[in-house]
Amino acid sequence: MKKRYYLILVIVVLAIFSASAQYYNPYINPYSAQQAYEYGKQLAKQMQEEQDERDARSVTGCTARIGKAIARRNFSEAEEWAEKLLDLRKDYGYYYLGLTNELQGYESYAKDYYQEGANLNNRSCKKELQRIAKYGYATDEQIDNVVNYFIQLEAMSYNMAGQISNNIWGNFDVDHSCRACNNTGVCNGCRGTGYAYGTTRCNMCHGSTKCMNCGGKGYR
Repeated sequence: MKKRYYLILVIVVLAIFSASAQYYNPYINPYSAQQAYEYGKQLAKQMQEEQDERDARSVTGCTARIGKAIARRNFSEAEEWAEKLLDLRKDYGYYYLGLTNELQGYESYAKDYYQEGANLNNRSCKKELQRIAKYGYATDEQIDNVVNYFIQLEAMSYNMAGQISNNIWGNFDVDHSCRACNNTGVCNGCRGTGYAYGTTRCNMCHGSTKCMNCGGKGYR
């Protein structure tokens, strides 16, 4: 009986040793580390490709990738994702194509894309056309403001969705008045603020534009 017990114990120990030998041990298999590294690279590449495919089929996925690329100043990559977005939502796609082209200095293309989006009633495209008509195309300083805007969004792990409510360019004074009540604040569309949804009435001058807190804009 004891012999049988010892025999079973030896078999179990050998089985455990054989199983553990399959894992990396530099003294047993000096090539395992390189193999593991190559396998890891392959797996990471496959996972990234799968994520790319998922993002390319999603509006939020595309806009998030556009934002990440802009935050890295990779404007050409951002434009590629904007082209993918165009297949999903034309109005959003035209806005981001306009934005990425303007960031690269392709001003005429940018304006054409903004116009296409404005024709589809995209509010952001209309705002950009108004900005260009009043101030011209973005300077290096404004481009830095845009990049910093997306860096902050990425730090907050916030995925951009279609339209940007606030002015990402910096100190451009564009029209934020509510279209439904013409800035009177007597409708539910602006929640009584008189300003377009997505902007907030200044808490010091309460929209009167008579303070430095909001820079004389009435909103912040």
